[in-house]
Amino acid sequence: MKKVIFIFTLFLPLIISAQGTKPSAPVVSSSPAATPISSPAASHGPGPNSPPTSEPALPRPSDLLSDIIEDYTYTPEGKRDPFAPYESEQTGGAFGPLFPLQRYDLDQLKLVGIIWDVRQPKAMIMDPTGRGHVVKLNDRLGRNNGYVARIREGEIVIIESFKSLEGRITYQTQVIKLGGE
Repeated sequence: MKKVIFIFTLFLPLIISAQGTKPSAPVVSSSPAATPISSPAASHGPGPNSPPTSEPALPRPSDLLSDIIEDYTYTPEGKRDPFAPYESEQTGGAFGPLFPLQRYDLDQLKLVGIIWDVRQPKAMIMDPTGRGHVVKLNDRLGRNNGYVARIREGEIVIIESFKSLEGRITYQTQVIKLGGE
C-alpha cells in the first residue's frame, strides 16, 4: 500500500501538468500581407538570362589559403626513423627510465641486509656514496639492465641482459652475497 502511495505521489505532478496543457494548433495567416515563398532558383542568385549584379564573386577556398599554407617536402636526413624501435644501440644499457641503482655497476653495490622469510622478501643495498636502497623482486639495478630475480637467505640473484655484436640478447646471472663476500 505504501508503495502505491509513493508511486502515485511521484507521478501526480506529471499527470496534472499533462492534463493542463493542450497542444496548440498551427497558426495560419490569411492576411494578404504574408510574404510569398520564394522559389529555390531565386535564392541561388541570378540565372543565366538575368542582368549582371554589382555583388562581387566569392573567392575560392584554395585562393584564401594560398598565402597561409606553404608547400612542404619531407627529407629524412638527420631525423630518427619513427617506425624503428626505441632501444639503445650500445651493448647492454638500460631500457626505459633510469632508476638510482642503475647508475652503478654490480661490483660497486654492497648487500647489507635481507628480509627473506616473508611473503614479499626485500634486501638493502648500499651504493658507493653510502646511501642505502631497499629493493624487492623485479627492481632494476646495474648498468646492464639487470633486475632482482630472487632474494634468498644470505644472497640476491640478479639477471643482466647483454646485446652481442650480432644483435642477439644474452642473459647473465650475478649473485651478490650478504656482506660483500
